Amino acid sequence: MNYAFLFCLIALLIKLSAGQFSNSRCICVCPKDTEYTKIRNVFIKVVESTQNCTCSKAVGLPDIFCLRCQCKFQTRNMGINQGVVIFVLVVLALLLLYLTYSIYEKYARKELPRNSQMQNQQNLNTESISNRIIRFRTNWKKQLTEQQNNIYVRHNMLS
Repeated sequence: MNYAFLFCLIALLIKLSAGQFSNSRCICVCPKDTEYTKIRNVFIKVVESTQNCTCSKAVGLPDIFCLRCQCKFQTRNMGINQGVVIFVLVVLALLLLYLTYSIYEKYARKELPRNSQMQNQQNLNTESISNRIIRFRTNWKKQLTEQQNNIYVRHNMLS
């Protein structure tokens, strides 16, 4: 159930991010010393082809203003950017999932014991998984403290 929700969320994010960005644009850089460019001197407009990348179409100001402007047509690959953003979101989701498991695990051990045999069997299965994770974590913490003692107290790197 959680995997289906996560998959749907990722698919929705991909769909939304695909509609927000364009792969081609026209950038016009105009001098700042005219009366028309009190606000800015770089104009960016989304266009589909190089024929539409002209100053009159991108800037929308009179032709006298466009005489000293330089317009360039650019294409870029937004797939890489989308891939990085999706990767970061997935990593954050996994960290959030681990955080909720760690918080839930503390309270799950305090539950009251159940009476039925089937529920007891399910508890044993979940406890064994929890116990494995707890044992792994405690062993890791012991190794970490031992390594810290070797490095900081004994000043010994290899042991």
